[in-house]
Amino acid sequence: HINLLNKLIEKDIAEEYSEIGKISNEQLYKKAENEYLQGIQWAITGECNLNCAHCYMEAPTGEPGELTFEELKSIIKKLADANIYEVSVTDGEPFFRRDFIDVMKLFLENNIRIKDIFTNGTLIQDDHLNFFIEMEIDPVFRISYDGWGYHDLMRGTPGVEEKVIGTIKKLKKEGFKVSITT
Repeated sequence: HINLLNKLIEKDIAEEYSEIGKISNEQLYKKAENEYLQGIQWAITGECNLNCAHCYMEAPTGEPGELTFEELKSIIKKLADANIYEVSVTDGEPFFRRDFIDVMKLFLENNIRIKDIFTNGTLIQDDHLNFFIEMEIDPVFRISYDGWGYHDLMRGTPGVEEKVIGTIKKLKKEGFKVSITT
């Protein structure tokens, strides 16, 4: 990128911006000692409130457990230092974490965009949605849904299909983007 920019400057196609005080620190060029990665998909917990037949995360127990908040904080800082600028948050069930909103704040404080949230759709509360609205975060909610009349059986929990359909309707009503994963 720097070589290309220098060539553009030499040919008078571009010019170096000289008023550094007018741009934010996030806009300054940063070099990371790694290959370019735009983003990651991260299972911030293995724990879940369901007992799905096809689970590969050992739910609902989420063995061997989940990282502490301090461990997450350290990793998120390293991701930011490596120029990772977006994350897709995934399973177990991300909303199962009691510190879910605090984890989302860590991403934002480190200028990491929350691109997607993969969820079973059963634990999303109004305070979560209010947080996203207040912080102007617009992730795609990727809701797991296994099919009309089969969802409860696949998820190992009676009544969960109705709950998930209600969550999908609520998210759509509130203006959030929803994608069904099946």
